[in-house]
Amino acid sequence: MSGCISSLLYILVDHLVLRRKNPLECGLLLLPVFYFFCIALNAFMILYDGSPVLHFNLLPWWVCLLISIAVGLIASAVIQFVVKPRMRKALCPPEPINDRRSWNDLRFEDVKSARGTGKYVTEEEEMGCAGIIWRILPDRSQIEDEKTLQLFITLQLFTACFAGFAHGASDVSNAIGPLTAIVALYKGDFAQTERTPIYVLLFGVLAICAGLWCLGHKVIETVGTHMSAVTPASGFCIEFGAAMTALFASKLGLPISTTHCLVGSVVAVGSIKAGEGVNWRIFRSVALSWVVTLPGAAIISAGIMTLLRVAL
Repeated sequence: MSGCISSLLYILVDHLVLRRKNPLECGLLLLPVFYFFCIALNAFMILYDGSPVLHFNLLPWWVCLLISIAVGLIASAVIQFVVKPRMRKALCPPEPINDRRSWNDLRFEDVKSARGTGKYVTEEEEMGCAGIIWRILPDRSQIEDEKTLQLFITLQLFTACFAGFAHGASDVSNAIGPLTAIVALYKGDFAQTERTPIYVLLFGVLAICAGLWCLGHKVIETVGTHMSAVTPASGFCIEFGAAMTALFASKLGLPISTTHCLVGSVVAVGSIKAGEGVNWRIFRSVALSWVVTLPGAAIISAGIMTLLRVAL
């Protein structure tokens, strides 16, 4: 699911921005729209059936939707009237009046050549299923404009925070769950009817920060650089798809891993972006580690439990 969302979003970004005749201008035009959807969706995920501590769970869905739309509109207005003019000034050099671009730049280019090759395709091939697929998928021989990619840097930073929030909603909750049960049993709450104490949540926050500080760089290098080449545009799509999947699963109470979602998105976007865009050797190692860690963790946990029962 994460790979599908990221792939569809990257194809949309490719069609609307990257493959245009003037991608920088198109990117500036759509930048507030991207921010609106990102922030509105994130706000809705937080508010709808949200934290009982903040009483978000008492809000009806339509109130959550209206608040999310309002927050998204405010953010997009800030991008439109504050951030966008500064980015345009920094990235767009002054143009002669007679050479200014028009709305016609938003049309597709009529490209007849086969993607990734120098040969031409026939009209029948272009109108067939293969031709339609080639036109939909990103051009593997396309060189992305550096200035256009700079537009997605701040957007990728935001989606990285979005993915971090999703990580806290899924992975940290998975780790804190057993500790919460132990604390409840220690307090005599055998039915576990009380809410999770704040200090247990803070312990999870400190633990994830310590883990990221000590060993997180290894996973960051593997997923971010070694598995596939990630640009700001593709990184935005990867992190958005992974975060949406993780948050949706958290809403359903499904204990999934954000890392699994990110790896799936990296592989999916890398595959459609370039034929050899994924280091399949590293992906095989990652997939093998997923298979090995399940029985490995079960055996270690069973061994520790056996030792405790014998000792106590």
